Amino acid sequence: LFPNSSPEEREEAARRGLTLEAATDLIMTSSVSLTRMSAKPYVAPRGSARIKAEAPPPNGEGFFLTGRVNGGASAFGIYFDISAKDYPIRVTEIRAASSAGLNLGEGKPIALKMSVCPAGSGRGRETDASAWNLIGSDDALRLPIATWFNEAVSYAKLPLDTPIELEAGQTVGICIHSSDVNGIAIRMARNQAGIDSDMTDDDFGGKESDDDTGGSLMNSYYLGQITDDDPCIELRCGFTACSTDIAKVPVSQPVPAAFVGAISYIRTA
Repeated sequence: LFPNSSPEEREEAARRGLTLEAATDLIMTSSVSLTRMSAKPYVAPRGSARIKAEAPPPNGEGFFLTGRVNGGASAFGIYFDISAKDYPIRVTEIRAASSAGLNLGEGKPIALKMSVCPAGSGRGRETDASAWNLIGSDDALRLPIATWFNEAVSYAKLPLDTPIELEAGQTVGICIHSSDVNGIAIRMARNQAGIDSDMTDDDFGGKESDDDTGGSLMNSYYLGQITDDDPCIELRCGFTACSTDIAKVPVSQPVPAAFVGAISYIRTA
C-alpha cells in the first residue's frame, strides 16, 4: 500500500500508532521520515486542563498551553472563543503553528490576519465582517511546523497590535485567517485521529463503528465545547476558517475544530 515508505518507516508507524488507522495516518501525513523519530513511545496529547496549576497572583503573568495536534488536520484558519474565568485578564500573546502539509513540511511565509469579536462569542457571526475588528496582520509570517509525533512542539507569536482585555466571566471570539489551507495546525478530534473516517467504512475494508452518526470522526468536537482551560482561561471550539478572509466565500465546508497553540496573559486583578 505504501511503496514510497521504507520497512523501517512502516515498522515505526506500527509501533507508534494506537490503531491501524492511526499508523496509516502517520505514514500518509508524515513530512519527516519516521526513521528519524526518537525511540521513545508516542505520548498522547495532553490538554492543559489535565495539568494541575494555580492562577497567577494579581498582576502576575500566566502562560497557557493547549493540547497538541493529534492528526494531520489543517485549515486556512480557525474561529474559537476565549473566556476569562474568575479573574480579569489581559491577553498579551497568541502563538500558533502551521501544519506539516505546508510546502511539504518545509514551511514558508504566509499572510495572516487575526481579528476579535468584542461583542462576545464568535459563533453565529463567522461571516459577518462587521462583527470583527482586525487586531493584527502580517504579510510574510513564518510559523513553526507542528506534527503529532513531535513531543517538543514550538509555536510562534501571531501579530497582535493591542492586548485583549477581558473582565471576569467575559467571552470574546477570535478568528485567524491565513493565505494557505495548511497555514494553521488544528485539532479536529479529542483523541488521536486516524485517516478520514470514510476510508474506514465497510466499503473500504474497515468497519462502520469507526464513525459517528453522519460519517464524522469518532470523538469529534462540537461547537461551543470547552477544548482547553487553566485556572484563568477557557477556550471553546469554533468552526474552521475555509477562506483567506472573513469577507470571502468559504471554499469548503467548515467543521468544528480546536485551536492549537499557546496564550500568554496577565491577571489584572
